[in-house]
Amino acid sequence: MKKAVVIVSFTDVRREPKKSSGEPHDLLQESQLLFGERVEVVEEKGEWCKIEALEQKKFLGDDWVGYPGWVETRDLIFVDQFPETNVVVSALWADITTDEGPISVTAGTRLQMIQGRLLLPDGREGMIEPCSLSPKAFLDLGYERLGHPYFWGGRSAYHPKLPYTGCDCSGLVNLLYRCQGVDLPRDAHDQYLFCEKITVEDLKMGDLVFLFSEKDPNRIDHVMLYAGENLLLEATEKTKNVRLVPWGERTNGVSFVCGSI
Repeated sequence: MKKAVVIVSFTDVRREPKKSSGEPHDLLQESQLLFGERVEVVEEKGEWCKIEALEQKKFLGDDWVGYPGWVETRDLIFVDQFPETNVVVSALWADITTDEGPISVTAGTRLQMIQGRLLLPDGREGMIEPCSLSPKAFLDLGYERLGHPYFWGGRSAYHPKLPYTGCDCSGLVNLLYRCQGVDLPRDAHDQYLFCEKITVEDLKMGDLVFLFSEKDPNRIDHVMLYAGENLLLEATEKTKNVRLVPWGERTNGVSFVCGSI
């Protein structure tokens, strides 16, 4: 398989090689890849590549694999070796300055910094404000997103001037942990399989609370972050935003389980 990295701010991962319909709940929208994110190309088909996203795991069969889907070829650059990374963007959005113009990148973007300059995947150099890379407390990253719109299949920080930005429930969890240098599986059920199951009494800030599907009692279909003081942080299609909600409002009368990374 060929190696490639994303060379645009972000790109959508699609279930089929078709562009977004623009609908709020586009069932072909699977995930998003961030600038510099690594993929392996399984198949090339016209203007599309079938890929496995190596930094977003999915449990298929009896093994973990890179998250599968289709990405527009123009958003990738093929490489012989994957570039190294040693810093991560913590600001919601930041601009990389290059000779060809700025590149806007979302929180969670991983970059390679060498002596104060950025080495980009295509060999160019760039610069970024150091404050964009300053570490932030885990839940501070989450609180910054309160009120941001929910986006099905989203895994990027919301930007009011950029369409198709934002997170769904598992995309929010994945992105916040990524900002802390931790790669989690992409989907809620796979995050459930990946984490250590704990009791409610053992919950700490940043732990996960999973809800089982009402249609399939063996399937997880929602994930939230425990924010302490009996509050849960979630991106929910129910209210179409990122919000803090009292524990009882989301757990009373439903099946749930807690997990720790």
